Amino acid sequence: MVKKGILVCFAVVMVSSGYAYDFNLFKPAIGEQTFVVNHSSATLKAKTYQFDAFYSFTDEVSKAKIAGKTYSLVEDQHLLTLGLAYGITDNFTLGASVPYVINQDTKLPSGILKVKDTGIGNLTIFGKYKFFGGKDQMGLAIVPFIGLDTGDEKNFVNADSTVLGLNLVVDRNWCNHTFLTFNVGLSHQDTERIGQIKVSNAILFGLGFTQLLPNEKTYATIEITGRSDDGFFEGGKRVPIEALGSISHKFNEKMKWTIGIGASVNDGYCSPNFRAFTGLRYGF
Repeated sequence: MVKKGILVCFAVVMVSSGYAYDFNLFKPAIGEQTFVVNHSSATLKAKTYQFDAFYSFTDEVSKAKIAGKTYSLVEDQHLLTLGLAYGITDNFTLGASVPYVINQDTKLPSGILKVKDTGIGNLTIFGKYKFFGGKDQMGLAIVPFIGLDTGDEKNFVNADSTVLGLNLVVDRNWCNHTFLTFNVGLSHQDTERIGQIKVSNAILFGLGFTQLLPNEKTYATIEITGRSDDGFFEGGKRVPIEALGSISHKFNEKMKWTIGIGASVNDGYCSPNFRAFTGLRYGF
């Protein structure tokens, strides 16, 4: 028993050398009009703002194998993400977001690894530049971003270094009623290890489809988001993927409310068993 305890503790130390892992796949696309986690080519009008607030409840958002046994590092997570975007020009939007862990639990044995049950995450700043796009058109945009190492450690919503990345957005708009978008990108951070998984350079990807319903005020949306770490789509554990479905209702031209659910597509290291989320977007 003592030897097993020593082995587990040693394995935890090896697993947690970086510690500030980013297990958060649910990253709302701040400043968006139709999608929740994927970007479209649409940008805010010049000199206008949009405030976004999203709450997410997640069951078993992260897993890791320690001393041969798989543990749920974080479960029953309550996460709030706040964001603000501003239209610099009609083709360029600048924004920022920050997640905050309201509360979360862990199934790790007491005393093995301290997981903080609350805390702020890293600040992410992004810019979106639209090359072209609009009603009844194909669209093209780029979204460079930087995640600053500003958040609390040990709550598993942060990388433990600055993250640099770029997303390419290709989309299609049919009469401002139907939207399809595809996101693909790359991100880089200092190397971290989660069990046998190395996180450093990642391929980011996402797909989304939105349809405006006959009442002309409500959108039905399905999305997929994910990343591939430590190789090009090598092994399910290294490629967490999540599917999301949501309904968004426009109260007026300024305010939109979203509610939805999500679940893992595969057994990736940070793909959740279940997610429920809601959000409010307000333009001014």
